[in-house]
Amino acid sequence: MTPLIRLISLTVLAVPAFTGLFAFPDGSAIVPGVALSPVIYALLVLVGVAGICGRAFLANAMAVTALIVSPIVFVGGLVSWLLEIAGGVAPGAAGSAHGLHYVSLALNMLSVIPLALAIVASI
Repeated sequence: MTPLIRLISLTVLAVPAFTGLFAFPDGSAIVPGVALSPVIYALLVLVGVAGICGRAFLANAMAVTALIVSPIVFVGGLVSWLLEIAGGVAPGAAGSAHGLHYVSLALNMLSVIPLALAIVASI
């Protein structure tokens, strides 16, 4: 595969990730508030990056993704939880306010970060 075709393929695959428009219907949800379409798209992106750039590149990209996603999602959720508790919300109910936001954020980052790394590597 030539570098130009690789770059075009990755760019076409990246359009929904960077715009937030998913081609799959939002009819069903895995958990309440998290639709099935971002999960399908994240899996499609991972398969696409593995097919275009190779499995070894995908393994390295997923390692970098895990290093980026873990602190952002967990520390962001912890800060949000602590701010809810400081506002007077009970500790058990504090996580339900923004919990789904961080799940959606993690799903989005699982597709955006490997795509961005693959696009930069293909240039």
